Amino acid sequence: MKLIRFHIYIILSVAFIVVPINAQSKTETDVLEVIKKAAERSKEYVASFRNLISEELRTFEVLREDGSVRRRRTVGSTFIVYQLSSDDDRMMEYRHITSVDGKPIGKADVRAKDFFEKLSRAASSKDEIEQIRKESFRRDEFEIEGYTLFQGIPLAENFREIMEFKFLKHDEIEGKPVLVVFYQQINPSENVRIYDTQDKRAKDVLVDVAVDTDTRVPLNPRLRGTLWIDAATHHILREIREMTAQPNGFPAPVIVTRSDFTYSESEFAIFTPAKIMVEVFTLQIKKKRVIPDVRANMEYTRFTNPDVEVRSGDVKN
Repeated sequence: MKLIRFHIYIILSVAFIVVPINAQSKTETDVLEVIKKAAERSKEYVASFRNLISEELRTFEVLREDGSVRRRRTVGSTFIVYQLSSDDDRMMEYRHITSVDGKPIGKADVRAKDFFEKLSRAASSKDEIEQIRKESFRRDEFEIEGYTLFQGIPLAENFREIMEFKFLKHDEIEGKPVLVVFYQQINPSENVRIYDTQDKRAKDVLVDVAVDTDTRVPLNPRLRGTLWIDAATHHILREIREMTAQPNGFPAPVIVTRSDFTYSESEFAIFTPAKIMVEVFTLQIKKKRVIPDVRANMEYTRFTNPDVEVRSGDVKN
């Protein structure tokens, strides 16, 4: 199974390096204020979203070199944010799988009850994490973690020394005035990693993506992307995020992952995810090119607030 992993622990306050493209439209101070406010909205998103449950449909596609679909699978789930019992600073995405390729999973509720009872006996947070991952990903073509729960990752404090933000233009999304801001990573960071699919997960790396390569060499990973920020509320309405690599000998960076996040207005004082798309490419270093590898589309409906924090310690035997 291919691992496409995104992980972040805590989103705190943010500091930025900001350079405006159009100084007449937005001064440096203006852009800095927009980014600061958007960072606050992203923290509110995580705080509010951890109390929500939604229905999720994930479509996994394994691609041919020409981009056509070789294999497709759909997995329906109830998406739940799980608070680790032994670590109050750590949350996980848990998926209670309800269907595969449109066919309901038999006795899914019984399995969920048995799973949480087993999870309540986990010896450590590491054990909890591994059990949640194993259960959530058991029907997936490849693993994707953290894309739904966390928002606006380039705004996080952990990236304050490596990111540059530039105002691009004014725009509209569904009639809402938005500010379009470009960002790019300008310095290397241990928090951003591309690694071979055969390697093990790195501990505590914030952006951690597995990519197939034909040669193991330094890849010089960088993040870049575009944010569409509501001009009135500073909620993020859309983000396109790219991870690039530039091994020695490449004339320019090439995209190895691309993600497109779209959010919709909700009754919960945040914009909830509507659709998230993730594409991953194979890096052919000898030929100095990338080719399509896999793609996932995640769609969300029926957000509810059960007003109950999910912990294994709350499940009684």
